[in-house]
Amino acid sequence: MSVFEIGGSKYFLCGGELVRTLPPSKLLSVFVSVIELKKAFNDRFLESGTKGIDRLNGFHFNKKIDEQCSVITRKCMSGHYHFTPYAEVLQLKGREKYPRVIGIPTIRDRLVLNQLKQILSHIFPEYIPKNRANTLIHKISREIKSIEDAGCSASTRVFGCDIVKFYDEIDRDILLKALRRRIKSKKLLKLIESAITTPIVPRDYRQKNIDKYTSSKGVPQGLAISNILAAIYLAEFDIELERQEIHYYRYVDDILIFGDSLQVDNAKILVEKRLSELELKTHPVSDGGKSHLSPLSGQFGYLGYWFHIPKITVRPQTVERFLQSIVGKFSDYTHNKASRLENYKYLNVDRLKEIFIFELNERISGAISEKRRYGWIAYFSEITDLGLLRKLDRIIANFFKRLSDFGGKPPATLKKLTRSYYETRYSPMRGYIHNYDVITTRTQKMEFLTFRGRLDPAKTYRDEEIDEKFDTYRAKVLADLEPDDGSIYW
Repeated sequence: MSVFEIGGSKYFLCGGELVRTLPPSKLLSVFVSVIELKKAFNDRFLESGTKGIDRLNGFHFNKKIDEQCSVITRKCMSGHYHFTPYAEVLQLKGREKYPRVIGIPTIRDRLVLNQLKQILSHIFPEYIPKNRANTLIHKISREIKSIEDAGCSASTRVFGCDIVKFYDEIDRDILLKALRRRIKSKKLLKLIESAITTPIVPRDYRQKNIDKYTSSKGVPQGLAISNILAAIYLAEFDIELERQEIHYYRYVDDILIFGDSLQVDNAKILVEKRLSELELKTHPVSDGGKSHLSPLSGQFGYLGYWFHIPKITVRPQTVERFLQSIVGKFSDYTHNKASRLENYKYLNVDRLKEIFIFELNERISGAISEKRRYGWIAYFSEITDLGLLRKLDRIIANFFKRLSDFGGKPPATLKKLTRSYYETRYSPMRGYIHNYDVITTRTQKMEFLTFRGRLDPAKTYRDEEIDEKFDTYRAKVLADLEPDDGSIYW
């Protein structure tokens, strides 16, 4: 939500009107009012197909929107609002690694958490995470170039580290103490505490086993407020590191520092000491590990990128995972073609080929939804190693040798990573990258779903069925793509 400064006073937009910034207790009453709740729901969650533990999506919730919003307002203002356990989603991080546990709130809780995020953004505006991963990579590459131009690269060292289980290890008492410095509203603090202490549970859990999933520390990942709370938790840590005579970068739990040898050694000691005071720790330094200490002239990784100055490329393991996802698309087509033809009589081989290429192209070029870029190439748009992209294009083209349906050759409609790289950097809205934002009417949704084989053209569907199928399909596609966490402005 935008904040405006007029005549020395700060204002924000509420219900279409400029309202002067209020104390936390008043902010709560404004943002959980029925009118603001309904506006937020219509703007953000009405078409959401994501379901929490109650298995309700935006369409279902909307049937009782007035009643639900009234209940939310009453319970939040009386201090009796309780969050429903968050549905567990396991996000794989690679071979031999524990998956990341993500919490999916119910629609009602997502609405409340969205309003809490807005409130926290007003109270702690300086801690709103502003940097995208690509923004940091861009800054780092410019900083490294200036060091090289100054002839100081030989004396520059790099320290990178990763905080162990960052969100899971956050000390709630320390976090709440930081919040209390500005928030005097007991109701608001209680609401935030309830949000971060609510457990993440499997969808088939039993209430009698709830203690099994309850923890005494940590902030659940996946909530609207998770990132800003994490930023508040590390705020003083960031301020102290930024005062040092070093180049300091942090993106969530990944830290990168470079400077002369003595400065970097001192910064490393300071990082470990201050994190320990916050009940956090880093992985030990090792070659090729999550934490490393090396000369700038060497090789080091950060946020999935791989720096071998002057070249900026992608970590080999990350490239391998991307290729595995492409191979998965080919395997899916080969092994499931017969069953799809059997189960969906309205499809034939030519239609399956079209659908396969369309979905493969989306994996290659990425997609846009709600002005947000999704996809491997969108995330790694700051690389300079175009040779890698040409190599990957050749490898993907060679995969077609295994597909007799395509005559062992890639079709002319197959997209390329090399062009996707230029399109996502310079003209993402031109049409090469699939844009879900242009599909707005039910007719467009129906045509899209029919083309992708998700609707039987001989059947009649209700409007709400079309909306739900489109939202579900889009959510699945975007979840399968590696997201770039930035927005597109034009």
